[in-house]
Amino acid sequence: MKKNYLLLFTILTFGYISNIYSQHQSDEELFLFTENDLKGYIDETGREAIKPKFLNAKNFSEGLAVANLDGLYGFIDKNGKFVIEPEFEDAYSFRNGIAKIYKSNQLYFIDKTGTILFEHDFKNIFYSGEKNVLITQSKTNKFGLIDYQGNIKVKNIHDFIGYFIDGQSIVRSKKEEGIMDTNGNFVSPLGKYLDISYAGDFYSAVLSDNGKNEDFNKVIINQKDEIMLIENLDEWMFNPFNMNFSENLASVIIFEEIDDIFYESIGVVDGNGKIIFKNNLWKDISVFKNGVAFVKKNDSTFDLINNKGEKLNKESFLNIAKDFSDINSHNFFENKMEFVLTENGWGAIDSKGNFVKEPRRFDFIFNKVKLIKNYVLFIRYYNSKTELTGFWNLKTNTIVPPKFDKLDIHPDKKIFHVEEFNSEGYINSEGEYIWNEKFDKGKAQSLGLYNIEGQMNSEYRLTKRLLNSSEEKIMKKHKLFKPNEINLFVDTNEIIRFNNKYKGLKLYLSNDTENIEKLYSIDDRIYLTIQAKDKNGNWKDLQKPIESTCANSYLNIRELPAKSSYGFVIPLFEGTYETELRVRFNLNKNNISLYSNIYKGKVNPSQLKGENLNSIIFIKHE
Repeated sequence: MKKNYLLLFTILTFGYISNIYSQHQSDEELFLFTENDLKGYIDETGREAIKPKFLNAKNFSEGLAVANLDGLYGFIDKNGKFVIEPEFEDAYSFRNGIAKIYKSNQLYFIDKTGTILFEHDFKNIFYSGEKNVLITQSKTNKFGLIDYQGNIKVKNIHDFIGYFIDGQSIVRSKKEEGIMDTNGNFVSPLGKYLDISYAGDFYSAVLSDNGKNEDFNKVIINQKDEIMLIENLDEWMFNPFNMNFSENLASVIIFEEIDDIFYESIGVVDGNGKIIFKNNLWKDISVFKNGVAFVKKNDSTFDLINNKGEKLNKESFLNIAKDFSDINSHNFFENKMEFVLTENGWGAIDSKGNFVKEPRRFDFIFNKVKLIKNYVLFIRYYNSKTELTGFWNLKTNTIVPPKFDKLDIHPDKKIFHVEEFNSEGYINSEGEYIWNEKFDKGKAQSLGLYNIEGQMNSEYRLTKRLLNSSEEKIMKKHKLFKPNEINLFVDTNEIIRFNNKYKGLKLYLSNDTENIEKLYSIDDRIYLTIQAKDKNGNWKDLQKPIESTCANSYLNIRELPAKSSYGFVIPLFEGTYETELRVRFNLNKNNISLYSNIYKGKVNPSQLKGENLNSIIFIKHE
């Protein structure tokens, strides 16, 4: 269980790091566009500013943009001129004056002259969230800190160092946890608390007390390691699904005994642990901000309350726009309003519960709304994987019904990137196209961005992949099919559609034996990944391994039934480096793997950054 917790903690923390940096504001003047599988830039009017000539490119950041020419990355200025020549297998945008690059498959950091800042022998290096601080991971999977010049600030002795927030990070070492600053000084020493985690602007933890804390009381501590609140299990406990502390108030579960029967209700305590108010009709309470909070009731309706527990709205709301997880990050009422659903439709209230935009209905279907400053997003769900998005511009009152497969709204920009019917484009704040991708929809396209962006995420599911009898007959006529064996092979004779738009190849997985094979999977996703040989003859993954932030996802055991066959579509990569490719299939969690026929193909050097997989046990399939 602890192993799963560490994996989950790692995925969430560095997923959070990735998310933070993906939201890094890029320069507004130029925007990426694609023409004939090449990248260029337009301005906010849709006029071409830099001709499309790059295999891949990224948004401008700190005056420079990553661009790929002939399979290698460099950095261009706003005239489209390379100021750092393309010589890297991969490159990432500049942040705080440095950029992460790969050269000869080795990770480095460079400055804006293209100079490598330091040499190293670390397994990996991560941004920390603080200037002049990087998190390092050694080849023995120990974590430490360095500065931008490569000088060691903290040796690689810790089991984990998380993302820094306000100059502090949660650290794990030898099964103990603590809170450390960027110089390696422990604000809260290792072992003082157990299970430290973030709780809004504070930390939640369990008192260690040298093993004397038999009840494992939780505490709220501040960034000075001062205890703000101690759990009182005789009267109340922190809500395990919504632990927060703000404005000296915490949402808790309160115990009450009436006629020898114990009851629980949701309530609020102050910093002294005193119960301020409670209500057995409530199911959950958000954080308090400026003296107000939302409550979710047992009947799944919502109210807005003040810090005395008094209801501010007249009628309860059927829904609210933000998830409680968003509210708990203190970002509600950012635009002095929040959208709520009433019997008369969606409207906006202020922090006093008064409507500033009266509820109204719309003549189109949507399931959810989301407020981003002056834009309300309408989200319509079709299934668990498909949604369409539209928007309402509150300044101009323009309404665009849900129709975009993807809609990337940044309120501080004048145009937004969209995808509609597998075509990319840019729209203005009124929903009008200023640029739209042009391609032959009857012809499969090159993978373009996906081809050279690095490792693609593999999502191969058994669901709905079972071949019918006619498809199975076609498969069994293929020269690579072997009766009475487990077959995995790629049919290179025909190019078909991958992801409904791009070039792909058919992959067959067939169990033609009389035995049932147990498969290790995450949910219903199985371990299939495309590999390519690098210049040293090592096989490298071209697709990211499947993963999940839910520990239960890793408990699934799927079966490959006897005499069953499945068909998948894999991407057809096109690049500058000619090599051999194959598909690897993990049969089970012991890394016993089957791999397909080897076929010729082309990839880009940036894709060959995967782990060396020669150490994995393979079942050879000629």
